[in-house]
Amino acid sequence: MKYFYTLKIIFKIVEELLSFPIWHYKTRKCWVIDDNIRSYILETKSNVERTEIMKNVLQVLLNEYRNFKNISLTNLENSQIQLLCLSCRLENHIDEGMKGFRSLFNLVEKCDDLEIERVIDLSLEEIFDESISSSKLQHEELHNVYFMRGYYAFKKNEYDKSETFFERIYNCSHESYQYEKDIAVVSHLLGIIWTHKQLYLKAKDALERSIESLLKIGDQLYLAKVHNSYGNLLSLAPRCYNEAEKHYELALNICESEPGSHNLEIALTLNGLAELYLKEGKYDKALILCMRVLNIYENILLPENTSIVTTLNNLATVYCKMGGYGIALKICNRALGICENLFMHENSNVATTLNNLAMVYYKMGEYSRAFPLCKRTLDIRVNALGAEHLDVATSLNNLALLYDQMREREASTFCISELNIYENMY
Repeated sequence: MKYFYTLKIIFKIVEELLSFPIWHYKTRKCWVIDDNIRSYILETKSNVERTEIMKNVLQVLLNEYRNFKNISLTNLENSQIQLLCLSCRLENHIDEGMKGFRSLFNLVEKCDDLEIERVIDLSLEEIFDESISSSKLQHEELHNVYFMRGYYAFKKNEYDKSETFFERIYNCSHESYQYEKDIAVVSHLLGIIWTHKQLYLKAKDALERSIESLLKIGDQLYLAKVHNSYGNLLSLAPRCYNEAEKHYELALNICESEPGSHNLEIALTLNGLAELYLKEGKYDKALILCMRVLNIYENILLPENTSIVTTLNNLATVYCKMGGYGIALKICNRALGICENLFMHENSNVATTLNNLAMVYYKMGEYSRAFPLCKRTLDIRVNALGAEHLDVATSLNNLALLYDQMREREASTFCISELNIYENMY
């Protein structure tokens, strides 16, 4: 009788093992961890025998797939993600699971595969919710969770969420090469976020911290990105134009001197420098750079791309400033067609293009055609950026100019609204 009882237990364990997701990796089938299986894996006290068996299965697979750097993304299966999830759920294997996630994340980030990054983010969110405690995770493990989740949120333009995760890293100190590189990246991205939020002093401090870290570890190409972002920040203030130009030139020199082809990085810096020349009224220089950037992008990017839209907008502005209204009009319409296909009308890129198109009509004296474009620009910017943003003030100013030309009394109302925004900012 005892024999049959033991045999029954063995068959039950075998049955459960066969339904266990990682076991299915042998047959290369996709699967999902069953809630009941997951619960008894974690309840070590009440299910010691089963838990030990599961741990043994896990250890075999971990030994086989420990080096996640060699995983081919095209062959990545749910089982490999779930293997990492299970590792993180078993107390003795959290370190291995987190290192696996981070290695996989680093690989995916280089390939810019947003779908796999989304899966990683969902997995980390499920395993480590907002109640993460230092008693469960070591410093390095916490750091990796915050970094991966913050980075993905940044790429999705979820700046508030990204800022929350990144500040937890930014406000800590830890000595290691990986930490120094991460703090450089985190500081850089926080600098961009705070620039977007018009927190300029915080952005300046973050970008300087990023440069300091990168100089320690000698990552020149990423240093070029940070100099470019610093140039973007400084170009917002006329008194800092000279300093902004120096940062753009530093970024350009690094990209052009480093081995390999870095055309995208070069184009990004040239675009920032062209925008700076526009602000300074150096239209001939801006035109040369815009044409160079457009040539780079058209050779290496798809025809419908936000970078091409930005360059076209800059090019249209240059031609408009130089009196080439017909050419500017054609360029604006091309840019508008691209970004409306990409963003379905409600986006800051659409707003910028509409604003440029309106300004061309304004310069041509066609105020009735410019007015609805300015109004639509204002609506998009208020919805996307908030009523107190500097770009909203610019749109209000443009509308006031139009009303003034159209001899309407409402011009003074828009001027007062614009003045209030500037006073609140400064």
